[in-house]
Amino acid sequence: MNDAKSMVSKYQSANPYTYGRIQQVVGGVLIADGLVGLENPLDGKRTRPGILGSLAGIFIGIAVIGIGIIAPLISTKTDAVTKGIVTSVEERQNDQSKSCRITAKFDAGSKSYSAQSSYSTDLCHYAQGGAADIYYLSSNPTDNSVGPKPELNPFLIIGAGLVLFFISLVRAIIRGLSLFFGIKLWTNGRKLAKGNPPTSGDEGIISEAKQQFTALVSGRSKQSGLFGLFNRNQLLQGITGGTNTVTPSTTTAVQPVVAPPVSTVQPGWYATQDGKSLRWHDGTQWTDNVRPIEDNKPPIV
Repeated sequence: MNDAKSMVSKYQSANPYTYGRIQQVVGGVLIADGLVGLENPLDGKRTRPGILGSLAGIFIGIAVIGIGIIAPLISTKTDAVTKGIVTSVEERQNDQSKSCRITAKFDAGSKSYSAQSSYSTDLCHYAQGGAADIYYLSSNPTDNSVGPKPELNPFLIIGAGLVLFFISLVRAIIRGLSLFFGIKLWTNGRKLAKGNPPTSGDEGIISEAKQQFTALVSGRSKQSGLFGLFNRNQLLQGITGGTNTVTPSTTTAVQPVVAPPVSTVQPGWYATQDGKSLRWHDGTQWTDNVRPIEDNKPPIV
């Protein structure tokens, strides 16, 4: 937002139409950035969420918190233990380790039941015909496990949900501020541009400002998609208009005029690239003062 303010303030002394259009294009870039988010600068691949991704993170965090709260209420705990006889041991080998699954029979009351484990490296020491501890629910022996059931820690689940919720909330606030400021800039610029006539050379200045600010944003986020559906440059074009796209690998400084190197430029009026206007150089830098080329006076080149 500070970069946007700095960019817009550079053109505050320009004619009202130009100033309004620059507010529009800068605001449009902020809107697109707030919706899409930025590419992660650490790996250049994953996308940090825009406001929609942040809102999704908030809802996921709430869901995880809910799971942590209700998990102890719906889980059933085994209340009995007995010895069972291992009837089979199944081995599964992968590149790094071996895991085993055992099946055992046990008696509860006057009936026999079967218990089967999941694959685990801790079960490979069992042998067929050996004994194994069977944990089961006395009211329903079919609810059983070989060894004690692993129990989820509800506090750990709730804590993870809270972390995700607050991180996503902070991101959503930041993206929301970017969107709010972008919409405000775009709206103010639209009113100003609509109420004032364009002048010669406007489009060149507006295009220059758009490319410079887009390059500033794109320098931190080359191209990113909204759930893989939208391209950042396409979104920027849809909001700000035009076909200019800038990527960090190809972005160069936009030359506003056709003139000798800055170090040799003398104070004076020089032709812009579109050949329709003149821009004043004060001997040190290009200024925002632009005027139409007079037909009876050839431009300085």
